[in-house]
Amino acid sequence: MLKKILFTGAFLMSVFAFAQTSSVSDADLDKFVDAYTAVQQESQKVQQEMMSVIQEAGLEPQRFNEMYEASMTEGKEMEATADEQKKFDKAMADIEKKQASVQEDMEKKIKEAGLDMVTYQGIMQKLQTSPELQQKLQQKMTE
Repeated sequence: MLKKILFTGAFLMSVFAFAQTSSVSDADLDKFVDAYTAVQQESQKVQQEMMSVIQEAGLEPQRFNEMYEASMTEGKEMEATADEQKKFDKAMADIEKKQASVQEDMEKKIKEAGLDMVTYQGIMQKLQTSPELQQKLQQKMTE
């Protein structure tokens, strides 16, 4: 839900180019492990914060997710009372305010690990199609 990050076309093209043409060095994979671990920890923290925002707005997380899915599905009407809609709108506004800082925090964690966003995203892309790289990553994460 909130994990979706919008990137510019140029950024995506550079990530795609990296994933297609570059092999991943052991050094970059080590940095990736550090970055990935930090991003996952930050992501868990953010998810907890978002749950709090949703509950503070007066909605249960499951109901919020139902409403969110309906709002994102073209042609699907969201069935909600006026009160639920008001709570949903408040939660969404609060979440959207936090999203920019969350993105910045994630990028900072990646940079602190010694990677840039293009390299990090490129490795993520390559992991989706390379069983060999997946195995190397699993080995490094258990070390």
